[in-house]
Amino acid sequence: MQRCSNLFIKTIREAPNAQSVSHELLLKSGFIKQSYSGVYTLMPYAVRVIEKLEKIIDQELQSKQGLKIQMPCVLSSVEWKRTGRWQSPETFKLKDRKGSEFLLGPTHEEEVTSLVRGIVNNWRQLPLRLYQIGKKYRDELRPRSGLLRAREFLMMDMYTFDKSEKDALETYDQISEAYCNILKRVGVPFAVAEADTGSIGGTRSHEYHIVSDAGEDDVLSCGSCGYCANVEKAQTKIQSSTNGPFTIDTLDAWKDKTSLYWFQHQDLTRYVVCVLPLGRQLNQVAFEKQFSAEYKPIKQVPDLKSDIQVCVDSNLPTGIVPLVLASDGDSCPSCTGTLSSKKAIEVGHTFYLGTKYSSVLGAKFRDTTNHQSDLVMGCFGIGVSRLMAAVIEASHDSRGMIWPQSIAPFKVAIVPAFKNQCDRDYNRQIEEGTQEIIKQSAFLSEQERNGDLVFDDRDESTGYKLKDADLIGYPFVIVVGQSWLKERKVELKIRKTGQTLLTSDLNELEKQFSQIQ
Repeated sequence: MQRCSNLFIKTIREAPNAQSVSHELLLKSGFIKQSYSGVYTLMPYAVRVIEKLEKIIDQELQSKQGLKIQMPCVLSSVEWKRTGRWQSPETFKLKDRKGSEFLLGPTHEEEVTSLVRGIVNNWRQLPLRLYQIGKKYRDELRPRSGLLRAREFLMMDMYTFDKSEKDALETYDQISEAYCNILKRVGVPFAVAEADTGSIGGTRSHEYHIVSDAGEDDVLSCGSCGYCANVEKAQTKIQSSTNGPFTIDTLDAWKDKTSLYWFQHQDLTRYVVCVLPLGRQLNQVAFEKQFSAEYKPIKQVPDLKSDIQVCVDSNLPTGIVPLVLASDGDSCPSCTGTLSSKKAIEVGHTFYLGTKYSSVLGAKFRDTTNHQSDLVMGCFGIGVSRLMAAVIEASHDSRGMIWPQSIAPFKVAIVPAFKNQCDRDYNRQIEEGTQEIIKQSAFLSEQERNGDLVFDDRDESTGYKLKDADLIGYPFVIVVGQSWLKERKVELKIRKTGQTLLTSDLNELEKQFSQIQ
């Protein structure tokens, strides 16, 4: 049994500079301390939550043949320059005393591909599934919301290597299943959404979100068929009566019946006009995938009819490119249902990479015909420290955090209702009663008694301790006070439901623990 007096924890009642609910509660509960903008020290209670998350992740990934390794945080610039990612503005770069260039790893595709390149050379060594859990670094322009958007963060990243696209996609599905198992065990609502591949690259991608009104992401889903995608990836079906042809020569005929978005190339000589159904917004990500970020939006229509490319949204006649930004209430692209929007926090991402990195970095193997082939890759990430904060955003109330049992820092807190120090005999009886409850009851396994039970022995009032218990979010709190001395009854507080039970039947405690997740 742990004692609060030995756990290096100090709660506070106000966190005036907090930028989100999780940020505020983590600061007030003493889980984290800010070192400077976007960088935090994780205190013992937070480390306990992180360790439980890591254990769940380890178990689920290793059930899919994942092998745990630990790669360096300081990475050479050589491979990053080969893949074209060295110039990213979000990386922390440094030089050693010899002038060699390095960066603090924001992700490890280059490093792991180089590692495998030097070891794997035969198809019999595949499939290979390597993962690590460690610190990552990103030079966020505006770090905010505590652990939700930090410069230094804890992440699980997995990299898979297969001999064919078919095998790699089977691996992708297996790891995706592990992700769902992880989030189910964590115990808060989540959504899996189709996603854009972004700067990581590849051809297939999904995001894993904790559903929360505090989320920065919009996820669109269909209750009829289960279709789900983030707002950048989501498509929709729109009925439009506007007819073409949509050409620059016929611009005057349809410009007032559609929504037009004009772009100019950075060379100032080329233009694109996107034609969307009237009143609809353009999906900027979809546009940049079709063209490039080298085109910038302009408001003034160019006074010429040459060097202008017309791009028509797929919801209009002759259109083939989906450019509309889908929104709540739109028609589902997969069935006759309707899309609904919800806010969510991204905590995981999966990518099918193909040979994007292996071909550039020369990671090859001899296939079954003895020919050299590029390794086929996937990469998978979970923001572990971000996941901890996201759970708080999804599970809290006005009094504090409400932890699921699976990742709570402690499953049970025992709060002795001590009197002042003058009444030593009373206090001694309360502590003896606490020890008796622990030994005689079966509501905790021996392992849980040793590691998942905390005794709040601090020299504070009972009311202060109970407020702290609500703030910290222990799933169960047992109060041992006068009712125990008079009637051998304890007070059980259930954080998730807000119930308070007075019972002398210790088996009732076990029943309540098993019913509440």
